[in-house]
Amino acid sequence: MAFKTKTAPRFTRTQAHLRNRDVCIIDTASLAGTKRIEGFKELASDLGVSEKLVLKRDKRNKFDEWSVGVFTSAGKRIGLLPFGENEIVARLLDSGERVYGRVKRLEQRPSWVNLEMRIFLAS
Repeated sequence: MAFKTKTAPRFTRTQAHLRNRDVCIIDTASLAGTKRIEGFKELASDLGVSEKLVLKRDKRNKFDEWSVGVFTSAGKRIGLLPFGENEIVARLLDSGERVYGRVKRLEQRPSWVNLEMRIFLAS
Protein backbone atom coordinates (compact mmCIF):
# COMPACT_ATOMS: atom_id res chain seq x y z
CA MET A 1 0.00 0.00 0.00
CA ALA A 2 1.49 3.30 -1.09
CA PHE A 3 1.06 6.49 0.88
CA LYS A 4 0.54 9.77 -0.89
CA THR A 5 2.33 12.81 0.38
CA LYS A 6 0.45 16.04 0.69
CA THR A 7 1.83 19.09 -0.98
CA ALA A 8 0.82 22.69 -0.68
CA PRO A 9 -1.70 23.77 -3.31
CA ARG A 10 -0.20 25.48 -6.30
CA PHE A 11 -1.35 28.95 -7.11
CA THR A 12 -1.09 30.80 -10.34
CA ARG A 13 0.63 34.16 -10.25
CA THR A 14 -2.74 35.94 -10.07
CA GLN A 15 -4.06 33.77 -7.25
CA ALA A 16 -0.88 34.21 -5.22
CA HIS A 17 -1.20 37.97 -5.65
CA LEU A 18 -4.79 37.91 -4.35
CA ARG A 19 -3.78 36.02 -1.20
CA ASN A 20 -1.72 38.99 -0.01
CA ARG A 21 -4.25 41.75 -0.62
CA ASP A 22 -5.93 43.77 2.10
CA VAL A 23 -9.67 43.21 2.38
CA CYS A 24 -12.22 46.03 2.46
CA ILE A 25 -14.55 45.19 5.37
CA ILE A 26 -16.62 48.41 5.35
CA ASP A 27 -17.09 50.19 2.04
CA THR A 28 -18.43 53.49 3.36
CA ALA A 29 -18.21 54.87 6.89
CA SER A 30 -18.71 58.54 7.68
CA LEU A 31 -16.43 60.15 10.21
CA ALA A 32 -18.19 61.03 13.49
CA GLY A 33 -17.33 63.41 16.34
CA THR A 34 -15.67 66.04 14.17
CA LYS A 35 -17.38 68.95 15.98
CA ARG A 36 -15.27 68.18 19.05
CA ILE A 37 -11.97 68.30 17.13
CA GLU A 38 -10.33 71.71 17.29
CA GLY A 39 -9.11 72.78 13.85
CA PHE A 40 -10.81 69.90 12.06
CA LYS A 41 -11.44 71.91 8.88
CA GLU A 42 -7.73 72.64 8.55
CA LEU A 43 -6.81 69.01 9.25
CA ALA A 44 -9.35 67.82 6.68
CA SER A 45 -8.06 70.23 4.05
CA ASP A 46 -4.66 68.51 4.29
CA LEU A 47 -6.17 65.08 3.54
CA GLY A 48 -6.54 63.63 0.07
CA VAL A 49 -8.64 60.85 -1.40
CA SER A 50 -7.17 57.39 -0.66
CA GLU A 51 -4.93 58.78 2.10
CA LYS A 52 -4.33 56.21 4.84
CA LEU A 53 -6.00 56.73 8.23
CA VAL A 54 -4.91 55.08 11.48
CA LEU A 55 -7.57 53.41 13.66
CA LYS A 56 -7.03 53.00 17.41
CA ARG A 57 -9.26 51.70 20.16
CA ASP A 58 -10.55 54.26 22.66
CA LYS A 59 -11.45 52.11 25.66
CA ARG A 60 -11.78 55.16 27.93
CA ASN A 61 -14.88 56.44 26.11
CA LYS A 62 -17.62 56.08 28.72
CA PHE A 63 -20.43 56.64 26.17
CA ASP A 64 -19.47 53.88 23.70
CA GLU A 65 -17.74 50.65 24.73
CA TRP A 66 -16.72 49.97 21.09
CA SER A 67 -15.22 53.40 20.44
CA VAL A 68 -12.53 53.57 17.74
CA GLY A 69 -10.57 56.78 17.14
CA VAL A 70 -9.54 57.88 13.65
CA PHE A 71 -6.17 59.58 13.20
CA THR A 72 -4.15 60.99 10.32
CA SER A 73 -0.91 59.27 9.40
CA ALA A 74 0.82 62.09 11.32
CA GLY A 75 -1.05 61.06 14.50
CA LYS A 76 -3.62 63.90 14.67
CA ARG A 77 -7.04 62.79 15.91
CA ILE A 78 -9.77 63.70 13.43
CA GLY A 79 -12.79 61.86 14.85
CA LEU A 80 -14.38 58.50 15.59
CA LEU A 81 -15.94 55.63 13.71
CA PRO A 82 -19.71 56.04 13.98
CA PHE A 83 -21.73 54.12 16.55
CA GLY A 84 -23.10 50.95 14.98
CA GLU A 85 -20.21 50.57 12.54
CA ASN A 86 -17.47 50.40 15.14
CA GLU A 87 -18.08 47.13 17.00
CA ILE A 88 -16.60 44.84 14.32
CA VAL A 89 -13.55 47.06 13.92
CA ALA A 90 -13.11 47.32 17.71
CA ARG A 91 -13.25 43.54 18.08
CA LEU A 92 -10.70 43.09 15.30
CA LEU A 93 -8.36 45.65 16.90
CA ASP A 94 -8.80 44.02 20.32
CA SER A 95 -7.80 40.66 18.84
CA GLY A 96 -4.59 42.13 17.44
CA GLU A 97 -5.60 42.43 13.78
CA ARG A 98 -4.24 45.29 11.70
CA VAL A 99 -7.15 47.48 10.56
CA TYR A 100 -6.87 50.85 8.84
CA GLY A 101 -8.94 53.31 6.85
CA ARG A 102 -8.56 55.21 3.59
CA VAL A 103 -10.31 58.44 2.67
CA LYS A 104 -13.03 57.63 0.13
CA ARG A 105 -14.68 61.02 -0.27
CA LEU A 106 -14.08 64.43 1.20
CA GLU A 107 -16.75 67.10 0.82
CA GLN A 108 -15.96 70.56 2.12
CA ARG A 109 -18.76 73.05 2.65
CA PRO A 110 -18.53 76.54 4.16
CA SER A 111 -19.93 75.40 7.51
CA TRP A 112 -18.93 71.70 7.68
CA VAL A 113 -16.80 68.91 6.25
CA ASN A 114 -18.06 65.42 5.40
CA LEU A 115 -15.40 62.69 5.28
CA GLU A 116 -16.23 59.18 4.17
CA MET A 117 -13.73 56.34 4.44
CA ARG A 118 -13.25 52.70 3.58
CA ILE A 119 -12.08 50.31 6.31
CA PHE A 120 -9.56 47.58 5.47
CA LEU A 121 -8.29 44.47 7.21
CA ALA A 122 -4.58 44.15 6.46
CA SER A 123 -3.33 40.83 5.14
